[in-house]
Order: sequence, then C-alpha cells, then structure tokens
Amino acid sequence: MKKKIALMVSAAMLLPIIPSAYAADADMEKILTEVKERIGNTDEYDQFRSDSYENNGHTIYQFSWSKEDGSESFDISCNDEGIITNYNTYDGAVSHSDTKHIPDVTAQQAEQTARDFINKINPEISSQLTLEVNEASALDSSYTIAVKRSLDGISVYNDDGYIRLNNDNTAVEYFNLNYQYVSPVADKSSFISADEAKSAFKEKIGMELVYRSYTENDGNTKYFPVYVVKDHDKYIDALTGEAREMELYARYGLDQTSGGGASKNEAAMDAGLSEAEIAELEKISGLISKDDAEKLARENQYLGIGNSIKLNSISLSRSYRDKDSYMYSLSFRNDDSSDSFNVVLDAADGSVISFNRYNNGEDKENDDAKAKEFIEALSGERLKNYVYNEETHTYERYENGVRVEDDSAWADVYDGVLYGFGINYSKNAQFPSVDGVMSADEAADKMFGMVLYNINYVSELENKTGCLYIPDDNPSVDPFTGEKLDYKGEPMQDIEMTYTDIDGHYAQEIIEKLAVYGIGFEGGEFKPDEKITHKDYSDFLEKAFGRVYIAARNDGAENSEEDNSPVTRAEAAMMMIDALGVGEYAAYDIYKQPFADVSENTGYIAILAAMGVVQGDENGNFNPDNDITRAEAAIMVYNYLNR
Repeated sequence: MKKKIALMVSAAMLLPIIPSAYAADADMEKILTEVKERIGNTDEYDQFRSDSYENNGHTIYQFSWSKEDGSESFDISCNDEGIITNYNTYDGAVSHSDTKHIPDVTAQQAEQTARDFINKINPEISSQLTLEVNEASALDSSYTIAVKRSLDGISVYNDDGYIRLNNDNTAVEYFNLNYQYVSPVADKSSFISADEAKSAFKEKIGMELVYRSYTENDGNTKYFPVYVVKDHDKYIDALTGEAREMELYARYGLDQTSGGGASKNEAAMDAGLSEAEIAELEKISGLISKDDAEKLARENQYLGIGNSIKLNSISLSRSYRDKDSYMYSLSFRNDDSSDSFNVVLDAADGSVISFNRYNNGEDKENDDAKAKEFIEALSGERLKNYVYNEETHTYERYENGVRVEDDSAWADVYDGVLYGFGINYSKNAQFPSVDGVMSADEAADKMFGMVLYNINYVSELENKTGCLYIPDDNPSVDPFTGEKLDYKGEPMQDIEMTYTDIDGHYAQEIIEKLAVYGIGFEGGEFKPDEKITHKDYSDFLEKAFGRVYIAARNDGAENSEEDNSPVTRAEAAMMMIDALGVGEYAAYDIYKQPFADVSENTGYIAILAAMGVVQGDENGNFNPDNDITRAEAAIMVYNYLNR
C-alpha cells in the first residue's frame, strides 16, 4: 500500500524536540511549531533542514523534511505571519503516469479536496481564497485548481497560484500562492465608480492603434492593425482617479529596452547549416560570401571585434521574419573566453541586424545619448520610417502613421563601448490600410465590453497598499469591427461545446462527457450519425491526445488534415495508434488477432482490442472496411480515456 503524508493530526499529538540549532531562533521555532500543528506528524523523516531570507521587509522560512534514502520528502515555505505559500510532496513509490485518462474523481470532489487542504494549512486566509477547477487538466493525470485571493471582496492583484492533486486525485501534491502584504481600505465609499474610472482611462491612458505581426510556418509575416492599451503599465487609481504606474516589487530589475533584437535572433544564432547547405545558399544571387561577412564584421568600427579574436562559427540561415531574406550568424571567441562577440548580418548587404558582446556581468548605466548615435550609425537607411522615443530610448517603426509594435532599434553602450544592438524590420512587409478605423475612445468602449474592470489591491514597495482599477484581460481590439483578436489577427470566440442534436442518442452521455474536457466539435451540432472524415477525425484525436502528426491512410491527400474522405474502422484504429505515438510497435506481426476478418494491419487493431477500445460484432468480426460515424469515433476515444 502506498504511504501517504497525513494532513490530519490529533490536537493531543506531541511535537518532537526541535534541534538546538533552531531553538536559538525564537521566531523560527514559533513558526515551525505552528506549521507542524497544521501539517501533521513528521517523526518518520530522519532528515530536516531549514533556511530563511528577507523579502520586502518580511522573513520567509523554508522547511524541508526527507528520508535519508531519498524515497520521500516534502518542502514548505511560509512567511513570518505563518501563511504557508508553498507545499510540495514527493513519494518515490508513487508512479506518475503521463497517459491521458478520464479521472474517477469528479471536479466537485477535486475542489472539495483542495478546499479541505486550504482550510487545514491556511485557516487564517482560507475565506480569502477562491478555487477554480480546470476540468481538462485532469486528463493529463491529475486535477489542477487555480487559486485567487481577495480581501473584503476586492481582488489582490497578482495574488494567485494553483493546487495540483496527486495521480489518483485523492490528496494535494503541490500548492503555491503568491502572497502579498496588503491593508484593506477602511472607507470604501471614497473609491471612484467604475464608470468614472473608465472615463479617466480614456482621458489619461487610452488605446493605441498599432500594427502587430504573425509569422506563418511558411515564413510569411502577416501584419494587421489592432487597438491595444497605450501604456499597459499604467492604471487608474481608485482613490484619486489619476493614472499611475504600478510600482510592484516584482517589476523591479526588468529591463524593458534590451530584449528586442537579440532575443528575437537567438534561434537564428543557433540554427547552423552544413557546409554543403551553406555552399548551395551562397549560389543565390546577391548574397555576400562567408569571407566577406567575416571581413565586414571585423572591420565595422562600431563593433570593436578587430582581427585578433578567433572566429568560432559562422552559419547562413533564412530570416525568421522574412522568408526571402537570409542572414549570417557569426560567433567570435578566444580560447580563454576572455572576450566574445555574437553578430548577425543581413546576407544581402552585410548590415548589422544584432550584436552582443560579453559583459562579465557588471551592472552599468547605459549611455542613452551615445546609444542613440550607435543606433543611427549601424542602422543607416533602415531607420527611414523609425522615430526616436525619448522615454524608452529606442527607435520605433511607423507605417501609415501607425507604430509597428515589434519593429524597433536599440543599443547598450557603457563607457563609450557598444555591448548590444538590435534592429527588427522586414524588407518586404505589407501593411494594410487603416482608413476607416474607429477612434481610440470607441476602441476603449469595445474593450470594456469584453473585460471586467474592477478595483484591485496592489502591494507596493515599503509595504504600502495601492487601490487600482485593473482589467482582468488585455485584449487586442479589431479597429474596424471591435471584435477581440487572437495572436494571428483572427476573431477570437469563446468556444462552448454544447450540442442541439444529441438528445436521446445512444452516445449522448459519452459525447457530453468528452465535451467537458474540450474534446469535440464546434458549431453547436455534433452530427453523431454522420460519417467522420479524416480531417475531422484528426482534429478530434488532436483535442484528445495533443498535437501529433497523423499520416493519411489513403492516396487522396498528403495528410489527414486535408482529407475529407470518410474513415474506415481499420483506418480509425491506425490513426489512433499513431496519435498515441506507438505506431512503430503496432507494425510488427507479433499480435494475437481476436477478429476473424482482420488480415492486414493486425497489430493496430489487436492493441486497441486488448485495451477495450474497440469491439467486434455479434459474429466476432471487426468489419475493418466499414466507415465509422462521428459518434463511434467519440466512443473509441472515450473507451481509451476511460479504460
């Protein structure tokens, strides 16, 4: 029998003697005693260690219990108020399957388990925490329950976390909570109303029309206009109605200006090609040679590479943003790694796309004026449609009078030396017209129709508490229709899988059960008795088992996602086995076949039959050439997930 960590403990249970090393710390002893009263007996563990650190004026304690053989352990973090913010158990005897299956425990039962746990370990704040079960998460082995904190009915911004149950969903395995120290406002009548806050938002923050981009798998980059919040770091103060920046402790230390070009080009830096591939690409008309690329990098007066440092690697690759453009990635490094440089050049003209120089970790003040000079010198004509932003100290691209969200140029300069540079641009970008777009105020009204705009407590530095109106979402608004757009620029719709055509159907219960976990079809109709196509069956399997490439099982299409022909029972079995990632094993002719009418692809069908996923008819036949319906496909998936 698996040994589980008991969370319930008798009030009369005696605590073991705390080691003298910790008894000297009265505060730690007090907190440890309180924690043990809530988590239970720890005598079975022969290893214990503790640690503590200061965070924003408060002490955080970390306790860890384990067995010497490493078979079991659990770790706890709590603050100096006794609030447990992290709980993590490990039992080496418990197997964790990554096989998807429908849980035996309902979502309501999972939520109750989580609630009982919260009541036990954090009784002081249990009433402040709301729980929301992610039912679909249970298919990945166990339920995950989102945790959010509110105080006197007001949300505490960023105070959230989650609970994960164990493999059989009977106990909590992991819990974490981002807990902040906030003080409730005594006089809530002093808050401005939501309507007043919305008016203040439009006046003092507002929406901005920008071009956003999305790069397709074929390398084509699509640009589309959207309205976004103009300054997403600013919110309306619920007490004053003024716009102010959220001064969260967690935000400090983040560099908002140095991420653009270099991070976007990391993939290109690592994407090396063979000598044969490079030689072939060099034949493309207009590209400079490897030797010329190296020479241009070394001779560039702003980079400071020179001729003494060794060329470590060079590769030629296609631009991630422009399928018709190529770039050289060069790495320069001495054997002792005392100095190193990484450079990305445009393979057409040798212009610098990005540059990074080893900084030895020193925190230095960026010389913004000198950085501007370097940006202008290295960018040249590419800055034609770029405008300098005095606040961010970067150049930003504008087309049709609209800022291009991801196209910018930046530089890091310390003591007159360039340490970083990047420019994002697309040579052949097409920017749709923005004639006829709605106003920024109209876009704000559309946004407020999509989001909840409520007061949040915000923990700031020096343990101060702010009260800000914060939207629960930051949608991209279509400037023509006012619809919410996804990252591809397509209308985003909340999908609810409910069907009008399954009442009384023999597969109704199964279809509705799968829909709870997001497995089904959109559109309001399931069409249970309709023959399922390869395309729809592939989509169904993807929702059930994740993104797995499934080869077409006929000659009519390149892959199943493009095939609208019906699926036979044999094909359905093969495609499911492929989706499960075990197709190579099913191909062997080593399986006992339970069906008399199956003579081909026997392994695929035999495996599913052994798992109870498929059955034969009253005559013991599988009927492999019969087409399956959408309901029968659902039953196959359900049988696998419920085995």
